[in-house]
Amino acid sequence: MASGITNSGSQFIWTVHRGSCTDAQNITIYNEQVEAEAGMNRVVDNNSVMLDATQPTTALRSWSITSEDKSASINCLTCNNPIVTNLPEGKTTFRWTVTDGHCTAFDDVDVT
Repeated sequence: MASGITNSGSQFIWTVHRGSCTDAQNITIYNEQVEAEAGMNRVVDNNSVMLDATQPTTALRSWSITSEDKSASINCLTCNNPIVTNLPEGKTTFRWTVTDGHCTAFDDVDVT
């Protein structure tokens, strides 16, 4: 088991000895762990709100609406703090999805 692997990669040398023969191979392992933080759930008095997700440094990101009622409007799907307008009555759930390489993470925030 390897630990302490960095995002930029950790190099290992795999060596096999068989009799008088030896072979070695360099291996690089990357830690592509991705985190998504959509912010705190909110209760609002009007039909608009500013969402506040954590901004990833290099990953692709986007907002989506996972509620059945998708009538709310998000002014910037790739911004970490977009303005949402036209909120319907009741709870609307927004999903912040972050993708970096082969890894994807998401977090939901509810606005009521």
